Amino acid sequence: MRHLLLLVLLPLSPAALAYSCSVASTPLLFGSVAGIAEQSHASTASVTVTCEAGASAASVGYSLYIDTDGSTSQSLRNGSGTAQYQLYTANGRQPILGSQAFASASYTLAAHASASRTYTVYARMQPGRQGSPGTYQGVNAIRLVY
Repeated sequence: MRHLLLLVLLPLSPAALAYSCSVASTPLLFGSVAGIAEQSHASTASVTVTCEAGASAASVGYSLYIDTDGSTSQSLRNGSGTAQYQLYTANGRQPILGSQAFASASYTLAAHASASRTYTVYARMQPGRQGSPGTYQGVNAIRLVY
């Protein structure tokens, strides 16, 4: 029985350890926004994916998602005040939805090699902010599936 179990596990092990990936991002900052509520403000953030092959060459494939609640509008909060913003891809301001990958890639890495790819996320704060002046914060989780 041990031999059979070992034969079943061997084909799975190399593929599981063929490569690893990590994700990092810069903060999305709107900076100081003047008190004119009918103006929209734009910003960008960078998302970098770094993948590294193990002892053998690897075919890398991944997709990036920003987890949202399913709507195209996100909220920044300061106590009871809110400011709405939307996240977009570079392609004609297509809204980013949590159920759809906003970036993906597939390529081959040589053994012990690594590669990084950087993607830009665009954001626009919507006019009509409600609330008092202050620091508004929000959090979006970036999900890397590989």
